[in-house]
Amino acid sequence: MVSHWLRVHPESVRSEPLNQHATSCNRSTRLAQQQLWLLIIEYKYICEEMSTLEKALKQLTSMPDKMTAVRSLQTLREYIGNVVDLPGEERFHEISTVSPTFLRYIQPVEGAREILHLLHFEQDGTSLRLNSHFHIEELQNCLRMIHDVCDSLLASAPELV
Repeated sequence: MVSHWLRVHPESVRSEPLNQHATSCNRSTRLAQQQLWLLIIEYKYICEEMSTLEKALKQLTSMPDKMTAVRSLQTLREYIGNVVDLPGEERFHEISTVSPTFLRYIQPVEGAREILHLLHFEQDGTSLRLNSHFHIEELQNCLRMIHDVCDSLLASAPELV
């Protein structure tokens, strides 16, 4: 996750020490400073990913057909929820892009497929496969966001219930 962020944002890597006295610091202090810097970079990356995810969710919910938006969110909830509930179950790491559900509620809906790509589902023939470098916490956070967005969409349009 951090390595991807560093490739996209190489300007964030510091070549100079974190402070003027870093050269006189002992090895454990330098290691702690490096770990702190990596945590800062990871935090920036996560914030950037969440911002992109929020944009994709907003795009999805702004479509005129609210019923399709709700069905799309529910489908995403099912896909992601299966991985969160059973992360070791390989069959949930793959989504068929030719299934009727995918073709109806994910493929044509702006933002839906982008959300899956943000969560590290990658095209693999006729399916999207979850990259082995996924983080369960990232999926859990996204699942919570999808739950909230879906609930608020249903609350704002009672006719959809």
